[in-house]
Formats: sequence, C-alpha cells, structure tokens
Amino acid sequence: MAFRIPVELQETAKAFNVRKWVESKDFPKQQYFETVDIFREQLERFDPDGEVNNKHLATILACTIDTEGALATHALATGIEIGTAEKWLQICTAAAWVVLQGYTNAVKKGEWST
Repeated sequence: MAFRIPVELQETAKAFNVRKWVESKDFPKQQYFETVDIFREQLERFDPDGEVNNKHLATILACTIDTEGALATHALATGIEIGTAEKWLQICTAAAWVVLQGYTNAVKKGEWST
C-alpha cells in the first residue's frame, strides 16, 4: 500500500513547495530519518499493539520542524507568506507528512533501515 499524505494537507504541501525543500541537497535527511526512528521507537513503547500511527508521528515531527527552523528559513528566503500561527502549524504538519513519505519510501527501497 502506498503512503498517502492526508488530502487536506496535500494542497498545503504543494502550495508551499515543501517537497522541494525536503528533497533539496541542504535538507538534513539523515537527521530527520534518525529522528523518525527515535519517535517511532518511543511511541511503540506506549502502543499496546506495537503499531505507530503516522498521524501521531507527523504531529511530533511537525513540532520538530518548527523548532529546528530550516523550514522557516526556506519560507523567508522564498517569500512564502506564512500568515497566522495556525497556518504555520499547518505548513509544518504538511512538511512532516512529506518527510514521513520520503522516509517510508526510503525504507521500502532499502535506502534506510529502521
């Protein structure tokens, strides 16, 4: 089954060119993928079924993206109008889903092991 970004965030990811940011050579992919592994491991500790929900991963990853600051730098450098704090959270969440999609695809291709 293919990894899908929630429909309500696909347009945000596209409008703010998040995929370009995630796929750029400057994006710290290894650090983010390691972070996904750590978050997944921690969430599994509290999930009785051992299955981590991507929505939960995306939520904490969005906070990490906001804290790390590279997306904000990208947004300012490219003139993206951020708007409200609520809109910024939506952009960070869309970016988190794009990162998770890249992570999932890398795992499937054997380019990243968990």
